[in-house]
Amino acid sequence: LREIFLGEETRFGVVLTPQKLPVEIAKRTLEELESLGVKVNYLFVNKVKSEKEVKEVEENIPNGKLILIKEQEKEPIGIMITIRGKDATTLLKNC
Repeated sequence: LREIFLGEETRFGVVLTPQKLPVEIAKRTLEELESLGVKVNYLFVNKVKSEKEVKEVEENIPNGKLILIKEQEKEPIGIMITIRGKDATTLLKNC
């Protein structure tokens, strides 16, 4: 199992919202995974309302590969999301 988790083809992501407590929890999660040798490839930031929130996440979790998901009026259905105007499905396959 460890071999699978640490394999080159394995990708991990941490999901958080841009509030203080979720950011702190994500930061601790990243540190713990890193100490185990697990590389986290993405940080999915849900319910983003402003650039200010993005900057706060970037300040607290530097060097993170942020995937920003804007807050929606309705709950999104399906897996299609966009990353700064690009199709996330294609971007994730190429990372």
